[in-house]
Amino acid sequence: MDALQQFNPGKVVEWKLKQIPGKPEYTFNYVFRAFKPAIDGFSHCRPVIFIDDTHVYRKYDIKLLIAVAVDANGQIFSLAFAICATESQETSVENLPTWQEPYAYHRYCVRYLKANF
Repeated sequence: MDALQQFNPGKVVEWKLKQIPGKPEYTFNYVFRAFKPAIDGFSHCRPVIFIDDTHVYRKYDIKLLIAVAVDANGQIFSLAFAICATESQETSVENLPTWQEPYAYHRYCVRYLKANF
């Protein structure tokens, strides 16, 4: 982790652990990671962020999330990655005031709804 910090200045990493009442240890809630070149490059992308997820099974029952945009050439541009224990309001950006209309709009993917229906 120290090498990652040293060789990637300006990156954003946020960890969140939560403590279960009555137990001395903490459990993993989520980690968010965005690298500086991706943060800087977003200014050259279309102002739409797409977020998708996939389940990771077997040893750990977690979700892997990725945020992407579309660059000026119409190519996918990776912005950020996150790993979270569950899909919940706590691991979402829906409740942030700066992510509300008219600054941001929340939409569902019809393909995703169809696949999960």
